[in-house]
Amino acid sequence: MESRYGRNRRARGDRRAFLGLASVLLVGLLAFIVWATFGAKPVIGGTVDSFTATDGHSVQLTVTVDNPSGHRARCQVSATTSNGSSVGSKEISVGGGKSSVQNLQISTVEPANSAIVDVCWTY
Repeated sequence: MESRYGRNRRARGDRRAFLGLASVLLVGLLAFIVWATFGAKPVIGGTVDSFTATDGHSVQLTVTVDNPSGHRARCQVSATTSNGSSVGSKEISVGGGKSSVQNLQISTVEPANSAIVDVCWTY
């Protein structure tokens, strides 16, 4: 049919539309990859600076939280046993865009021998 009548305009238009749509999707995919790689959010994290078990049911600790996000954040701090199980925890608030040092006392259900900053999130 093509040799007898030639290509019709609609077939060429469909091909151009398909190539245009494929190009737009490819550019969008590349833009997403660049954004996901280089546009990551700042990580909020913390460390336990000092830890003291005052008795079998409470601990005192000092926590430093770095919050470069510029937003208010909350962090979950847990007292743990030697096998890593949490025996007590507390949420703390942190202001945005700065480092914060806090002294905490956490009540525990069993004696604890360390503490960790589990997770931090903005709100």
